[in-house]
Amino acid sequence: MTMAVQTLPWEASRDRKGAGAALRSLAVRFGNKLVTSEAVRRQHGNTATWIDSQPPDGVIFASSTQDVQEVVRICARHGVPVIPFGAGTSLEGHVNAPFGGISIDLSEMKQVVAVHAEDLDIPVARIELLDALQVKACNAYSKLTLPETPMLFVEFHGSEANVKEQSERFGEIAKDLGGGAFDWSTRAEDRTRLWQARHDAYWAGRALRPGVQAFATDVCVPLSRLADCVIATQRDLMESNLLAPILGHVGDGNFHVTMLMDMNDPDEVARARGVHERLIERAMAMDGTCTGEHGVGQGKMKYLLAEHGPAALEVMRALKAALDPQGILNPGKIVT
Repeated sequence: MTMAVQTLPWEASRDRKGAGAALRSLAVRFGNKLVTSEAVRRQHGNTATWIDSQPPDGVIFASSTQDVQEVVRICARHGVPVIPFGAGTSLEGHVNAPFGGISIDLSEMKQVVAVHAEDLDIPVARIELLDALQVKACNAYSKLTLPETPMLFVEFHGSEANVKEQSERFGEIAKDLGGGAFDWSTRAEDRTRLWQARHDAYWAGRALRPGVQAFATDVCVPLSRLADCVIATQRDLMESNLLAPILGHVGDGNFHVTMLMDMNDPDEVARARGVHERLIERAMAMDGTCTGEHGVGQGKMKYLLAEHGPAALEVMRALKAALDPQGILNPGKIVT
């Protein structure tokens, strides 16, 4: 297949004059909403995984849709990339700025636009898997005393009577299928303590082996194949002699593996990369996808051809070119 390659303005000239002009215009328009300190810029590059951090030239803390529109207009005028920044939990280089540019931090845009209660049909509000190693990490990091065995954290929403009914039914199903004890509580402080431990799971996992890098990744498979995929992955990790807790938002078949590896040990890095490749191949062989929620970013671009085929990638490229003819909207991600 022959493919035309487009040379983009920021790719043809890397002297960054456009970035300087854009920063001056943004400073006039946004004042202290624009931050260019090295510390803040590095925080808005890749921070949570093994891919090198590539910080932007500046960060705008947007507080409205109008702010975002104006930033994009100014950057487009100077041919400068823009990179959106949400919670900053990038695992595949999504928030990196490989060609420089302006990061638009959206953390101040917290207004709830609309609530459609009739669409909330999900009674299990959250269902999270922690394998035994992840539970061990959470116990140590969050000062818990959970049994160190694979477990699910489940949350139900609704009236008091509905939650009681749903919880009891869930416990019955778990028991019928050979699950362990089902403990539940309606006390807010108990729920908060457990869910905070779940939210801190990434840092808890890293604390299992201080001083090394976390190689975190995720996949998603149909629920009917979830157990098979997790078990096969655990076996692969054991055979590869890697320390890697597993957790997941398993209501949709999505789970995460966090391999803790010494980047100065080439053999260990090679083993981790091998597990990563096989995990993605395994997920796709089970009719899953190479990423469950963390997206394609820089880290998983090369898997899209196998997952979607060349025709689909050409459609993606055509859409990207139509919506972003200058190639300034988060460049270097998903499609080349």
